[in-house]
Amino acid sequence: MDTASASDSGIEAPARWSLRLFGGFELSLLPGGEKMAALGTRERALLAHLAVSPKGSQPRRKLATLLWGDATDETLLDNLRTSLWRLRKALGDTEHGFIASDGEDIALDVAAFDVDALAFRRLAAQSGRTELEAAAKLYAGEFLDGFDIDSEEFESWRRAEATRYRDQAVDVLTRLMTQLAESGDSERAIEMGLRILQLEPLHEAAVRRLMRLYSESGRRGAAVQLYRTLADALKTELGAQPEAETRAVFAELARGGEERTIVTASADAKPPDLSASMARPSDAPAPAEPTRLPSPPAFRLRSPLAIVAAVAIVAIAFIGLFVAEWARVAPAAVPAGTFIAVLPFANMSGDASQEFFSDGMSEEINAALAKVPGLTMIGRTSAFQFKGQNKDLRAIGQVLGASYLIEGSVRKAGDRVRITAQLNDVATGSHLWAERYDRDLADVFAV
Repeated sequence: MDTASASDSGIEAPARWSLRLFGGFELSLLPGGEKMAALGTRERALLAHLAVSPKGSQPRRKLATLLWGDATDETLLDNLRTSLWRLRKALGDTEHGFIASDGEDIALDVAAFDVDALAFRRLAAQSGRTELEAAAKLYAGEFLDGFDIDSEEFESWRRAEATRYRDQAVDVLTRLMTQLAESGDSERAIEMGLRILQLEPLHEAAVRRLMRLYSESGRRGAAVQLYRTLADALKTELGAQPEAETRAVFAELARGGEERTIVTASADAKPPDLSASMARPSDAPAPAEPTRLPSPPAFRLRSPLAIVAAVAIVAIAFIGLFVAEWARVAPAAVPAGTFIAVLPFANMSGDASQEFFSDGMSEEINAALAKVPGLTMIGRTSAFQFKGQNKDLRAIGQVLGASYLIEGSVRKAGDRVRITAQLNDVATGSHLWAERYDRDLADVFAV
């Protein structure tokens, strides 16, 4: 393809390949969609990484370390050259028009590929129903699901990307579910809610809306079954019970809307199969008269003071692990004056009142890292101007003057909190490290 002439004429050349990264890896020719001959594992990993990188470009040594992290430098670069040759051969790129060597960087002509992950990003950033539906359709599974490569660096990057896309998909489905419900399309709203639970089985905001939608459509038994599935999963996985708001919705349904009491399913009831709840439940007979719960645990995030205290205590445990990871993945000697910014953590609880919690976590992490020798922290006000914005990390880093960015999310379920954090290198736009932490708030307070 003569990309120069296409550009000069002002006509954007159509993509030549389709690259599917959700649910696995699939490369096919356009427009027919015939599958490409099987690529080697490293070649597929290289193509996938370049395709979702900012501007499709990455430094050679970064790519070599990502794919062969346990080899010597000279071996790394030799391996990379071999993989590039094989990839170009498979694409018929004899003129290096689609994969170019630009000094120390390797650059992919992303416009030549129809990449589902990139299209998903663009659509997910919009608010229209048509765009959200298209984004939901594109998310066909976890990013590079089942992709296995013998490289800890690559797997760490893949996990971070998979988490980011999954959280975006949950957000897309949540907004779409709300729009569908408000327009009266209950059946499709229910479908979106069930998809959310496939990704996040303990997403209580989605469970509450589904319970109401089932009840409004005359399927009270399905709503009850959904609640029991959630309650059983929370007890088994986290040792927690549904949030008060969720129990109140169940109480209203179980008692026919006559009284809003905090109730729970009978302990003698047989726990339902979690996978069954992901399919559309069928009507079930109304449960026996529900029993009242004993007084809830003393710990509840009811006041700003309690939230601040919770953030501070949980952050102690979390930051201890985070700083240890920083020491492992950061350069051996951090130059004095290295600038790092903690971006506002996303509130993934589905409850706007928990925004204070996620913001407080970001502030506590910032304050704790300010004590690490060699680090200079970007101020809260500067970092928080990017709250809720889906911008390129390298652009954010340049605006803030930061060498590294920390971003993440906080999700609270009952008395458990899940914190996901990622450390990003501004210079390359790549993830250096990502991890997820689960903590029991009630136990922390007891300690």
